[in-house]
Amino acid sequence: MTPNDAAPVVLFDTYSLLFRAHHALPPMNTRSGEPTAALYGFSTQLLKIVREKRPSGIAFAVDAPQATFRHERYAAYKAHRDTAPSPLVEQLRRLRELLACLGVPVFSVPGYEADDILATIARSRAGAEAPTLIVSGDRDLLQLVRTDLH
Repeated sequence: MTPNDAAPVVLFDTYSLLFRAHHALPPMNTRSGEPTAALYGFSTQLLKIVREKRPSGIAFAVDAPQATFRHERYAAYKAHRDTAPSPLVEQLRRLRELLACLGVPVFSVPGYEADDILATIARSRAGAEAPTLIVSGDRDLLQLVRTDLH
């Protein structure tokens, strides 16, 4: 079996996908007013990837709430980024519940971003029989793309 034939291990850039889903969909709420659009979009994308790719494994990477080593080296790192919209922040608790229900690994390392975690896992899997597929909306991760696969 070649790496192209093996079912991939799929790694998800969790907050990136949740953020994109939030901005891609119109507001959705439960009857009690709890926002759900980002969770719906994230879940839909997750199910689509699982259905289409039939992965041999999946894992999620999330940003730790602490500042990263980048903030220590450059005080203005992401200083001009807007704060997350309230409806998105409100869905983070439910996101943690959803991931816990899936029973799959969720990686978060204080001082590092999800990108760093994904890059570390992908690099550690170099040469593995099953290919690694990273699902993210973050273009910074394009630096991990390998073109030497046959």
